[in-house]
Amino acid sequence: IKSQSPLNIPMEEHRSGKDLLRFILNSFSTLDFVSLKKFMNTYKKIQLNHFHKEENCMYPMCANLLTMAEADLIYEKWKIDPI
Repeated sequence: IKSQSPLNIPMEEHRSGKDLLRFILNSFSTLDFVSLKKFMNTYKKIQLNHFHKEENCMYPMCANLLTMAEADLIYEKWKIDPI
């Protein structure tokens, strides 16, 4: 059931973005300008798409599903054990 969670998509986007950024940083000195630009544009698209989903889908959905007390509890747990 965990693999069917709606949070899998944004979590995978976090992992993909981090992996791509790590690749870019580790390969920076060996990439030509055109390749670097291509990878950076891909990273930008991943991030902008992810932010759009969070702002327009996930956050409004959570606001409708959680009470403020529940949201605060989740936030406090996240501060202790971030993803």
